[in-house]
Amino acid sequence: MPDNTFQKSLKARPRVEYVSEYGFRKLAHLVVLVLLPLKVAPTNLVIFHTILGILAGFLIARGDFIWAAILIQIKTILDNADGQLARASGMVSEIGRYADTEGDFIVNIALFAGLGAYTGAWFLALIAFIIFTLLLSLDFNWEYLYRLERKEYFRPAPDTSKENQVVLRFLENFYATIFKPQDNLIRSFSEQRFERLYQKHPNQATREQARLEYHEADGLFVLANLELSTQLLLLGICLVFCVPQLYLWFVVLCGVVCLGLQLRREARAEQVLKKA
Repeated sequence: MPDNTFQKSLKARPRVEYVSEYGFRKLAHLVVLVLLPLKVAPTNLVIFHTILGILAGFLIARGDFIWAAILIQIKTILDNADGQLARASGMVSEIGRYADTEGDFIVNIALFAGLGAYTGAWFLALIAFIIFTLLLSLDFNWEYLYRLERKEYFRPAPDTSKENQVVLRFLENFYATIFKPQDNLIRSFSEQRFERLYQKHPNQATREQARLEYHEADGLFVLANLELSTQLLLLGICLVFCVPQLYLWFVVLCGVVCLGLQLRREARAEQVLKKA
């Protein structure tokens, strides 16, 4: 096995999620080493860990917390492994990317439904689910805008000519229905907030510098470390200690943190504009 398999399987990001980078990705690499010679399709791995996640949601609703926590961590390892396997094997595909994102979304529905069913706190579970979904979208879109502002590489244009077009169209339409409105909302809101700042201190000479401060990396660091692997690890811990409702309140707190990050990036940009 080539020595550079692990490095080849990783995806470069401006800021890393520590739990994933130094924990789950190491474990996922062991899975990759087993599956790589077997030529297992990464999308099959996506389907399998999606089923595990749905089953975990069912177990949470029943109160089988230990088994649910175990399945969630296995799901997280495999969720890291599918992308690493795709990159290591050269089998990266648009179907795989869409399936991974949408499979996670279905699992998240199952997990929060399970939490709502067990705790009876349906409204809190719904609010937490909405915040959780927006948190993941915020992480993706802020990284996209960060790279765009610096004219950095984000993702190559995919060659989908050899993919199943029926499946691809279905997954694209699913994404366009569920996630595209979130992407547009976050990017539009982000731009509107910056323009509002600029109108208060209109100085073209410092505009680009202010935009760089606005789309900064420290916020990405915080969001990256509130990402899916970290969230599911914390959910597992709350389940082991039989405090599932505590996790719902933690997600609500994450929403407050995101608001603070937005105010902070605005303050950084405004400081640059005021100094001009």
